[in-house]
Amino acid sequence: MTKRIRVKLKLPTETATGTGVYGKDGVEYPVGTVLTLREGQTFEESGLINKADPLDGDVTEAHEPVTNPAAEPEAPTATTGYTVTESESAGWWVITDKDGAQVGPKLRKADADAFSALKPDEQDEYAAQHVEAV
Repeated sequence: MTKRIRVKLKLPTETATGTGVYGKDGVEYPVGTVLTLREGQTFEESGLINKADPLDGDVTEAHEPVTNPAAEPEAPTATTGYTVTESESAGWWVITDKDGAQVGPKLRKADADAFSALKPDEQDEYAAQHVEAV
């Protein structure tokens, strides 16, 4: 038996526009989606304050947690001196140079994958264009 909290996603404010909330994986979850928080995670720790409403507080569920047998996907990595890694901000990725300095603004995963697919000279060109963008 595990204690978990269920929440229902909402827009952060009444004047906000959008159709949902982005998760750590970069996927948008539509408003109205019901999620169950990780075991032991409180509503405050979830980062969903103002983005979701708790449903019925603590929910006791009798089930065995399911784990994904697939390996965690690796972060896309460039072949030059640039590395693409997941940002601390959920759903965002950053490009860093060989010295660890961020190159350009944060990106969504699809854009980070596109950067990784560029030829080395194209990556250098992107970096040169975005030197002041950080």
